[in-house]
Amino acid sequence: MNLRDVVVDGNKFELINGGGFGKIYRVNPELVVKIVRTPSTIERQRTILEGEYTIQRALFEKSISVPVPIGVLDLQVDRWSVVPGFFMQYIKGVNLSELSKDEYKEINEMVKREIEKAKDLGFVIGFDAHSKRNSIYGVNGRIYLIDFMHWEMPDVTFPTQTSFSF
Repeated sequence: MNLRDVVVDGNKFELINGGGFGKIYRVNPELVVKIVRTPSTIERQRTILEGEYTIQRALFEKSISVPVPIGVLDLQVDRWSVVPGFFMQYIKGVNLSELSKDEYKEINEMVKREIEKAKDLGFVIGFDAHSKRNSIYGVNGRIYLIDFMHWEMPDVTFPTQTSFSF
């Protein structure tokens, strides 16, 4: 079964982006879910997503511009299959790779400033932080950093929340 066939609150998931390690599905107008698409075990996928959630939550709490992180929950894909998913706020906007050269030059300065703020707070920045695919330019004129799989914040530990109400 494909995640596009899963229905949440009467809505089918819509694939909106896919990177090297994951796919992003829109659940509803305000919410997306990231699914890790690696051949690893469900436990490993959950660990990867929980790590990313922890970093994104810490960034959000330090006022770095990121989508609001909701949490990691298991999705029942069909009768026999469960996959972990990282739920977060949907940001309407464009990936930096979709911008013209002139737009990119100006907006990339905003990305650099957000990354520098994170560095100043002690975050260890992932090697791909400056990738055009790891930022969204929102229709509200704000930049949002995304994809923290390769970031680290050894000083921050948060308990993983296992249930949420939407």
